[in-house]
Amino acid sequence: MNSDTIYRYLGLAVVILICVTIALKSFNIQSKVLEGMTNLNINSEISAAAQEANEVNDKFSLDTSKRKSYDDLIIAMDKNISQQMLEKVVEHSSDILNNKGQEVIEEINNLSKFKKSLNEVMIFVDST
Repeated sequence: MNSDTIYRYLGLAVVILICVTIALKSFNIQSKVLEGMTNLNINSEISAAAQEANEVNDKFSLDTSKRKSYDDLIIAMDKNISQQMLEKVVEHSSDILNNKGQEVIEEINNLSKFKKSLNEVMIFVDST
């Protein structure tokens, strides 16, 4: 080996050593940044919010003895909304077909959304 080859390998080793050192220091800085970003108060805030939600749930808990009445009320409302939707479709069918019944279509869509909400309420009542 001649001296040019030795100097070339020595220079390459120094460059690799510098690159490794820079990489290790950047990982150390990044871990300090992540460590500083964590907030210990988040867990206590989440716990307080969960406790508050549980208090609200306890305040408005369903009376299980009236569950049958709740079911009957929701079913009657669902049936009434279906009848209203049918009535609007029948009464305004010509307007709907002629693209003049935008308001009626919006009313029907709102009733449909309300039916979906009633179904969600029914699922909640059944789960209690």
